[in-house]
Amino acid sequence: MLRRTDGFALLGILLLLAGVLLYLGGSSHRISLIYWLGGPLLWFAGFAVLVGWLSARLLSGARCTSSSSPKGALNTNSNASNIKQKGVR
Repeated sequence: MLRRTDGFALLGILLLLAGVLLYLGGSSHRISLIYWLGGPLLWFAGFAVLVGWLSARLLSGARCTSSSSPKGALNTNSNASNIKQKGVR
């Protein structure tokens, strides 16, 4: 299931690809700081975004699985005990 934050994964992949293409696809006749500095900077930024997204995704998944019942699920045992205590049949 995709979450709203999964757009960060796409952004990280795009930054990685842009960095590689800029670094390796630069003109060999013209060495420019844009190619030599911009490419690796984009690559590292994309990698950092992907690592951040992955850790956030894993940590949020751990919080969801640690609870005994899923969010929004009815706990039928507590409802049954409340009805018995109130004397409703």
